[in-house]
Amino acid sequence: MRRNIKFRGKHVESGKWIIGWLFQDDDDHFPMIHQGGTLDDWEQVKEDSVGQFTGLLDKNGEEIYEGDIVERIVTDGYDYGFIGEVSFDNGVFGIKHKTYKGYIVSDFVYSSDWNDGHEHGAVLYEYEIKGNIYDNPELLANHQ
Repeated sequence: MRRNIKFRGKHVESGKWIIGWLFQDDDDHFPMIHQGGTLDDWEQVKEDSVGQFTGLLDKNGEEIYEGDIVERIVTDGYDYGFIGEVSFDNGVFGIKHKTYKGYIVSDFVYSSDWNDGHEHGAVLYEYEIKGNIYDNPELLANHQ
């Protein structure tokens, strides 16, 4: 199994999101190398904005990164959806959330459980990116 390992971070000057390979230079900065670029073709990003690609896509085909705010959308008529932050914990990606509804018994849903919403060909729930903790922290205000 091959997974595309890449990162994103906000450019220190423009604030634009940069996606590529992460490396740390001698000055402890965290520049990003553009995919397909050379070692001379990198952009410095804000260290606290760096997040790794989870290898997963949301319902619209968008790549999900650490720091994204995602909504679990339930399609089976029950109310156990939530909004939370994608994070890395105990060696695995997951969604941190504080909204306990229905059958949700944990405040961290591991990425290995994300596909459990597909049962016998029926989609019980999906995930959709709503924003991220850097640009849209207010999205979590009512869910923390």
